[in-house]
Amino acid sequence: MGVYRLGLTIYGVKVGIETNRKFLLKEIESEIPLTFPVEIFESEYEKSTRRFSIKVVGKEKYKIEIDGEKPYIVDDKKRYLPVFFSYMRVKIAEYAESKVFIHAGVVGWKGKAIIIPAESYKGKSTLVAELVKFGCSYYSDEYAVLDEEGYVHPYPKMISIRETDGDFTQTDFCAKQFGTIGAEPIPAGLVLITEYEKDALWDPLQISTGQGILEILSQTIPIRYKPEFTLFVLNKSLSRAIIAKSKRGEALHFAKILITYFEETSKLNFT
Repeated sequence: MGVYRLGLTIYGVKVGIETNRKFLLKEIESEIPLTFPVEIFESEYEKSTRRFSIKVVGKEKYKIEIDGEKPYIVDDKKRYLPVFFSYMRVKIAEYAESKVFIHAGVVGWKGKAIIIPAESYKGKSTLVAELVKFGCSYYSDEYAVLDEEGYVHPYPKMISIRETDGDFTQTDFCAKQFGTIGAEPIPAGLVLITEYEKDALWDPLQISTGQGILEILSQTIPIRYKPEFTLFVLNKSLSRAIIAKSKRGEALHFAKILITYFEETSKLNFT
């Protein structure tokens, strides 16, 4: 049994990864480019500020530790990498340099971003997939990544469609199966505060920038660690966008309704 280490810099965060099996490190290395759609640099493990460990501890049991916190045991061979990378993405979102991560789905429509902040299991990935099928460009189903100017950057990981079967399983799809992938940073055009509800009536209420910021703070990852910078970026991004709030129905039918609303409301607000 050996110790295998890797040092990387992702979004300015110096990451150290340690395993006790060579095959684990090779699997992680092959998945990194698919999990973090950004230029990644090699760095020294010893200088890392965020450390991640994944070790085999029994037959098909894997122990995951993040920054020395209480370990998490995964006893399913198919789940250890998704769980490991999920924790890793959250930590990088918390500490990324010059970026603000919001837990949200994002698509682009005619050069503007539609941002859909929401917790997990609220249907944002399903809605993003339907919007991409409709003709939007895919930016992310997990994070809206904002820069200092408030522009939204692509974060095109695999689209993870979950099913509620008692264990919240998910299936990952390449966004190219559904449509195009966004390539350039774009300004926010619409921030939609919504969640799926069966037979919900679409009745959008436009709210102010301040109200919108309050609505999405719970989904804004770095607010605890850099509140001033985070609020500055949120204000810069949301102040140029329409912010609407409403329940919604099935994603398949709602995608067209949303794009129609966005185009009609944009004409009223920006012309």
